Amino acid sequence: VDQLLISGKGGVHHVWACDHYKTTLNADAFKQAYKKRTDLVKDAMSSVPWGDRELMVETIMAAIRQGGLFAVDVDIVPTRIAQACHVVLPAATAGEMNLTSMNGERRMRLTERYMDPPGQALPDCLIAARLANNLERVIRESGDAAYAEQFKGFDWQTEEDAFMDG
Repeated sequence: VDQLLISGKGGVHHVWACDHYKTTLNADAFKQAYKKRTDLVKDAMSSVPWGDRELMVETIMAAIRQGGLFAVDVDIVPTRIAQACHVVLPAATAGEMNLTSMNGERRMRLTERYMDPPGQALPDCLIAARLANNLERVIRESGDAAYAEQFKGFDWQTEEDAFMDG
């Protein structure tokens, strides 16, 4: 993925709980290319009047077609790569959500929520569900019902809903 993005390919990068600035082998070249491409989109976005959603989408798509990169980050703490992103979705972590996890030894662990997550942070599964629900709605409204069906069924309200569905 790093080489693909460095070479100017791809239009949207969704970062989930990872800072590629720290994890790629070619971090300096990646960071330079990433910032250059995400700045193209940021600069284009800054030219759109506030509240004109349709024009904002058109502007973002035009910037992507010119080599820009639209980036979304989901994480529990601010990261370096998040500084280049256009959307940051705050995630909850263990203790801030009911969590079922498994380690490398295949031991399952249940962690009960014991404190509220900060602000609007959500568990990853609920963030994914909201993304899927919105994609289904938008794609269905655009008239592609067959494609929209692929995003149906993520009506999870709690972490347990996601677990039981899995």
